[in-house]
Amino acid sequence: MKKSIYLIATVIFVLSACMSTHWVASNKATDYTGQPQKIFFRIEVAQADPFWGAQFVKALETELARSLQAQQVTASYTAFNPVSLETAEDVKKAIEAFAPDAILTITKTVPYNDESLQVNNLDIKMINITQDKILWRGSLNCSGLWVGSKGGTQCAKAIVNRLSKDGLVRGE
Repeated sequence: MKKSIYLIATVIFVLSACMSTHWVASNKATDYTGQPQKIFFRIEVAQADPFWGAQFVKALETELARSLQAQQVTASYTAFNPVSLETAEDVKKAIEAFAPDAILTITKTVPYNDESLQVNNLDIKMINITQDKILWRGSLNCSGLWVGSKGGTQCAKAIVNRLSKDGLVRGE
């Protein structure tokens, strides 16, 4: 009986840490052949979200900046906070001070929930700063029983890998 309880506890622990990513689609502007060297990214996932939360957002920020740096891309970022007093003008000033080639926005879309699984899509857009034109767009499905910091790290790596595959960053 005791072994059964340990086995069940182990299975629950392993499953609770599971997180997967799956690309729904991505699309690059056919007339764009460049590779931005400076990217400013903005994460629009509320830190108070019960499944994604502050741990997910912080891990996504940290790993996305690190992974882009590994691709020889300088990155700066800001995250959306629903109770922030930050204005659109504050965001504009941060972007202008960094002087990026492109802006990458990451927005959580409507989730699907059931008792055991959390599924969300991230809508990701890269905008050319000088032309105010969308260069690339992707939809990343992130699902798992618990997402937290591990989920943020996995999603960031998936985003940079796809940017590399689509020719927007140099790749390793």
